[in-house]
Amino acid sequence: MKDIRIEIVFLLNILFYNLQAQDFGQFNSLKSISNLVEIYPNPFKDNITVKCSNIEYCKLTVFDISGRQLLNLPITTTEQTFFLQELIPGAYLLQLSGKSAPFYFKLLKK
Repeated sequence: MKDIRIEIVFLLNILFYNLQAQDFGQFNSLKSISNLVEIYPNPFKDNITVKCSNIEYCKLTVFDISGRQLLNLPITTTEQTFFLQELIPGAYLLQLSGKSAPFYFKLLKK
């Protein structure tokens, strides 16, 4: 039996979760997830770059802190720059979704 710990937190009607497992599908640990996806710079001014080791994640969704969906953008390459100059300075939640479970990232705009 594998040890699995799941933390679930609701913040402004948005579900955040944190998984830690010895063997959970393709991921051996939570650190494996961070090796698959990079989002930079953070904080950002006008654009961000999303770098994925594969294009398993085919959609980037941007939410404001109240949980309102602002943007829904396709991911078509393993490294892609998104121009987000229309967003006002503040905190945002990015969701990467695709074939497997979605991942959430906090992002700050200067």
